Amino acid sequence: ASAEITINSTGVITVTQSYHKVDTYEDASTDDCGTLDGSTTGQIIILRSAEDARDPTFVDGSGSTPKMALAGNFTCDEQSDKLTLISDVSAPNFETDEISRSNND
Repeated sequence: ASAEITINSTGVITVTQSYHKVDTYEDASTDDCGTLDGSTTGQIIILRSAEDARDPTFVDGSGSTPKMALAGNFTCDEQSDKLTLISDVSAPNFETDEISRSNND
């Protein structure tokens, strides 16, 4: 089952497992997330929106370390949209890399 996590005020989420529903800070209609904390090298992470009315945007190359290395920004505007990542938080990379995305509007 997926656990819900919320983007904090500085655009960071902290994962506790491999599959998460991501909610926006203070239930805003949209919110940017540029940093993913709490992962380990080699961990596969799948992220989706917690609510259709609240759209997290995962931002390529912004935020603090570990940054997300994506094929451009990705907004999950439906609960069926998914972003799949692999964590590489060991030196020298310190990033989380996109494997795939699905935009299921």
